[in-house]
Amino acid sequence: MPASSATAGYGVLLQHNASGSYVSIAEVESFSNGGPERSTIDVSNLTSPGDYQEFIVGMMKNPEMSVKVNFLPDDTTQRGLLAAVVNGTKLGWKIIWNAGTTWSFNGYPLSVQPTVGGINTKNTATIKIQPTGTITQPT
Repeated sequence: MPASSATAGYGVLLQHNASGSYVSIAEVESFSNGGPERSTIDVSNLTSPGDYQEFIVGMMKNPEMSVKVNFLPDDTTQRGLLAAVVNGTKLGWKIIWNAGTTWSFNGYPLSVQPTVGGINTKNTATIKIQPTGTITQPT
């Protein structure tokens, strides 16, 4: 059996261009970037075979991303995202994997939701991003 080619998450960067050039979001803990999904269209009718629903495929989309960060209220990379949410600004994004591969896409930051950790716990925030169009990946 061949050895695994898995890589660790350490060193992966998530960047945006809210300031005009790409900068890494400070202190990202984790993020989800689900792959593309295809929607379905229900074409069932009163004579669908076998009393089963029928479907055809629709358009592709990239699901909403969720990014967990250590919340830094004075950090310019995190404040820039909040301004983009308020203004409805579409940003350019890059995911730079630790092996050097880069994925790029456009997307709208939808929310920046701080959570106060409490006693002996850090403050975090969840950032929601809706990619629009395709995510460009090297082939």
